[in-house]
Amino acid sequence: MSATSPIELVFSTPGRGPRQSAVFLDRDGLINRKIAGGYVTRWSEFSFMPGLERALLSLASSKRPVVIVSNQACVEKGLLDEKALAAITVRFVSELSRTGIRIDGAYYCPHVPSARCGCRKPRPGMLLRAAATWNIELATSVLVGDSMADVETAMATGCKAILFQPDRGEETGPADLVVAQTMDEVARRLDEHFSSMESRV
Repeated sequence: MSATSPIELVFSTPGRGPRQSAVFLDRDGLINRKIAGGYVTRWSEFSFMPGLERALLSLASSKRPVVIVSNQACVEKGLLDEKALAAITVRFVSELSRTGIRIDGAYYCPHVPSARCGCRKPRPGMLLRAAATWNIELATSVLVGDSMADVETAMATGCKAILFQPDRGEETGPADLVVAQTMDEVARRLDEHFSSMESRV
């Protein structure tokens, strides 16, 4: 495992042609519930966030890639291996697909912070790797996450950021930071962003 490369899982065929916008999604705290002070290391610990299906169904009819980008230092810590992480990912992608939700790819940084890799958020490595694979135009894409590291990653790559915070506190991010408190609001904010982009064409 390279200290500079993320783990890449691809679930559909990357399109060819002009560059396209994408939706990047953090995993823990957005796709599934976080484990306080720990990590999801087996399927029995994986629990989807309430309202997730409604928020993501609207993306299914779009041709935009929907890509997971997540820090998973538990791999380098030895709490689970890449094969187990991939198995959990395949399982939740399959579960979502049964409800009509499409996930095209997943990128994981397996490194601990002290590794100083280029892929651990807020560094941009995972988004840059995904952009190369999926021919993504980062400047028109959106990253949805639940931490300021996600916001900083978006800013570093020119993406729009949506910060998901069900228990909203005092944000210290940029003045124009978009904060969503519910999954329905996430869906609305995504729709607003892409509708605005299309109206400029």
